Amino acid sequence: MGYDIGIGLCAGIDGANVVVKLDSAVVSKLIPKQPWRKSGTSLLQFKSDLCSARRPPEVGSEVYLDSAALTKNAPASLDLAGNGSSMRVDLRALLSNLDPQPAPVAAAKGRSSRW
Repeated sequence: MGYDIGIGLCAGIDGANVVVKLDSAVVSKLIPKQPWRKSGTSLLQFKSDLCSARRPPEVGSEVYLDSAALTKNAPASLDLAGNGSSMRVDLRALLSNLDPQPAPVAAAKGRSSRW
């Protein structure tokens, strides 16, 4: 069973491609030992079929990737400095060292005792 991974804010959707302003934590997973960068500086572009079906991408909202889709070939293009110079990255790196927690159980509703 898959789970969703939030990676940053959607900067644009162009046909079958999604562009995301990455959080610095995500950049460090994709490129280990990379010096810290301000969140939102780096741009990631990838095919929209990697996105969660439960939470499809919307411009200005958090983008969630489907972990099951990432287990296959998951190429992307990363513009680290946000200056138009891109490098290829493998989004499967986002799955390393993840320990997803189960979804919280809904609290049981009890009867209210109004007097």
